[in-house]
Amino acid sequence: MAFSNQNGRARLTDLVNAFNRGIKLLISDLHERNKNDAVVYRVKTKVLAAVEVQPVLVVEIVGEYLLPYAEQIYAGADDAERFFIDNTFDSELAEAVDKEKREYTQYVIPLVKRAWRSLTPEKKNDYRARVQGLLNDYLDYKDTADALAEKTA
Repeated sequence: MAFSNQNGRARLTDLVNAFNRGIKLLISDLHERNKNDAVVYRVKTKVLAAVEVQPVLVVEIVGEYLLPYAEQIYAGADDAERFFIDNTFDSELAEAVDKEKREYTQYVIPLVKRAWRSLTPEKKNDYRARVQGLLNDYLDYKDTADALAEKTA
């Protein structure tokens, strides 16, 4: 990847912003579907605050979480849906260090699955594209950051 340090940093900023726009859209939609749920509201508030205060950290944490599922995220619609609906994500939850994050995740995953089941096929495709976009942005972010690091080393 050839670019100047200034262009590379601008590219990183664009990727971080795009990634976090996607996160904000997904969490805002979850809240919109669960307007009266205080836990979902707290999760939304925490995620939006994290995006504002530490946007790069959000990209790195969420991106690293998505990366092991790249094959499933990029799979065909039926396979991706089956994986998401059938997976309990127990191993990920067991590895969560922060008890609060684990509890929020255990609460939110069933809500997301319930919402997913009620979506039209077109809306499901939109959400799949958003999650794929998050992973694409993360992978591009990593490549750009690595290229910048090599350039300055």
